[in-house]
Parts: sequence; C-alpha cells; structure tokens
Amino acid sequence: MTTVLAIVSVGLAAAFLVPLAGRRRGPELIACAATLGLLLLSLRAAAAVAGRGTIAVGLGGWPPPVGIILVVDGLSALMLVTVNLVAFLVALYAVDYMDRYTGRWAFYTLFLLMTAGMNGVCLAGDLFNLFVFLEIATLSSYALVAFGTEREELEAGFKYAV
Repeated sequence: MTTVLAIVSVGLAAAFLVPLAGRRRGPELIACAATLGLLLLSLRAAAAVAGRGTIAVGLGGWPPPVGIILVVDGLSALMLVTVNLVAFLVALYAVDYMDRYTGRWAFYTLFLLMTAGMNGVCLAGDLFNLFVFLEIATLSSYALVAFGTEREELEAGFKYAV
C-alpha cells in the first residue's frame, strides 16, 4: 500500500524540491535520485502484483465512487516499470545535455511533474483522477515541448497545444 502511494508522491515531492536545490548540480541529483527511486518502487509494485494479484488503495477515507482509488494490476505495473525506466534514462542523459541551457531547474521540475502525472495515469482507478493526472502530464509536457526561446521551440509548443 505504501509503495503505491509513494509512486505518486515521490515524483511530486521531487518536483517541488528541485527549485529549492540551487543552480549547480542539485536539480540533476534530485531528478536522478527520484527517477531511480521511482523505478525501484515500480519494480517492487510489479513484484507485489505478481505475488498477490491486483492491489487497490483508497485515499482520503471516502467510499470508492467519491474517493481517490489507485489500482495496480499486471498492465499498470508493466506501464509503471516502462515509464519509470524511460524517465530514469532520460534523467541520466539530460545531465550533460542540459548544460547548454540556463533554466535547468525549470526543465527538471517540469520533467518530474510530467513523470508524476504519467505514473498517476497508470495508477488511476477512476475517470476523474485519470483526467487530473492526465492534465498534470499534458501541461508539463506542453511546457517541455516549448522549453527554450527559439522560434521553432515556441512554434512546436503552440502546435502541441492546438
């Protein structure tokens, strides 16, 4: 149960810690550590699903039609492992790639928010929370597409939004 909650909360917490980390190598360290942690948590959730079957976690104490329900089954566990493996590899690659940009902390904040949103989409057990997590992932990915100040980047961001 705590593994499922941590998969959503680690990405969000790391996204809010990155702006506080400073401008040197703090954002890169937080992003790499958070995505590695998310990968390990998703592997742990996949192992739990393989051993016990589908896991459903209710949040907030509300009954299922109203409350937040996070569900991990075989397909969502596979998707979690895939999303977090790719996120970890992107975070590692971005360490050197982002050296030429000045807003590294903004990139890592948006990247971690997008990862948290994608993890939430994989875990959502109802349509409302699926929509909320999809909006988090979509808005942060829109900002990542438009990241930078060149004409092509802004045009790509506009096309993505449309």
